Amino acid sequence: MAKILRVLVLALLFTLFAAHHAWGEDDCHIEKTKVLETCKKTIRIGIDYEPPSLECCLVVQTSYMVCICHILSIPDQDHVSVFKLVKLAAAYGKTVPPRSKCGTWTVPQPRSPLPLRAFS
Repeated sequence: MAKILRVLVLALLFTLFAAHHAWGEDDCHIEKTKVLETCKKTIRIGIDYEPPSLECCLVVQTSYMVCICHILSIPDQDHVSVFKLVKLAAAYGKTVPPRSKCGTWTVPQPRSPLPLRAFS
């Protein structure tokens, strides 16, 4: 009986730690691949901005852009303009919060408008 109890306790501990690890990390690698592939003409480095295709818009609207930014690797950033990616996300209501990381880039705090009394 004691051995069975010991095995059950070990199994429970293993399950708790494994589940905790799985809950702690979002898995959006497939979404990242879809966004980078579908929107490459819009977010590519070194080319003029091209408005996103309908397919790109739909992929962005259904993706967790904060997670995609979080897992953006340095090799990804050799081809992707992080600035364009964040702007694209914001254009479709998927704003990446200020001061959060998108790859190695930190999303800037938006400038606050001047108070109205400055113009009087």
